[in-house]
Amino acid sequence: MATILYKNGEPFRFDAKRVKYALKNGYSATPDREREDLAELRERYKAKFGRKPHHKMTLDTILARLEENVEHEHVPRR
Repeated sequence: MATILYKNGEPFRFDAKRVKYALKNGYSATPDREREDLAELRERYKAKFGRKPHHKMTLDTILARLEENVEHEHVPRR
């Protein structure tokens, strides 16, 4: 199974054995433009809610939460 990684906005295909090496050498799992957009939205989220968004929140989820105007409460697991 191949994994798509990006460098300078260009997609590259890697097999599973080479992904770790590629990530150490400047490749990323998301295109540069999307990473910049995500960083900007994370800053807006932090400014609005006073805390960072969860590290696994996607660009779409952060955008939806910012538009909802409601902060979601963290519910601890039992």
